[in-house]
Amino acid sequence: MSDISTVSAMFEEIKQYLKKLDAKTSEQKNTQPTSANGLDKVDITELKEVISHSEDKIISAIEGLKTCFRNEKRKTELIISLDPKSTPGALAITGLVMLLIIVLSLFYKQWEQNEKLKDNDLKYRYVSMKGEITTDKIDWLEGSFPNNKDSIKAKVLEYEDAVQKQSKAIKRKNLNDEEMKNLNQKIDKLKE
Repeated sequence: MSDISTVSAMFEEIKQYLKKLDAKTSEQKNTQPTSANGLDKVDITELKEVISHSEDKIISAIEGLKTCFRNEKRKTELIISLDPKSTPGALAITGLVMLLIIVLSLFYKQWEQNEKLKDNDLKYRYVSMKGEITTDKIDWLEGSFPNNKDSIKAKVLEYEDAVQKQSKAIKRKNLNDEEMKNLNQKIDKLKE
């Protein structure tokens, strides 16, 4: 908008300057029957016509530009910036930092709780491995567990692996015994 007003102001100044020039030429025309610089009356009137014609063209061009700029759809962009020096910006940054600290502390507490649950699970599996446990063994387990955690875990895993192998062997034996009975029954039927 400011460009249009600047251009129109410039053309207004040109228009006023042309009017002054026209007034001076008409004064000179009245004072001197012949014009200076060797121009005659016909040339001055032609010059006036050309000037007024060009002035009309300039004015119509300016009006066209004005309507064009009025009808033009302008894009508006929304820019959001976070300035730490402003109060809302400082509050937002402070809030985000506090939220981050809270989330990290909650993650850490959850991790600690998971580790404690893993340790308790390992203790339970150790007690299951031993079969029965006394209060002295419970006190020993609670006191020495942090130092012997890896060795206890290795023993428990070895025990559980052996139990699984034993269970599979028993299942195989039962299947073989069952299969043996079926085969014996078939043989007995075939003998008859």
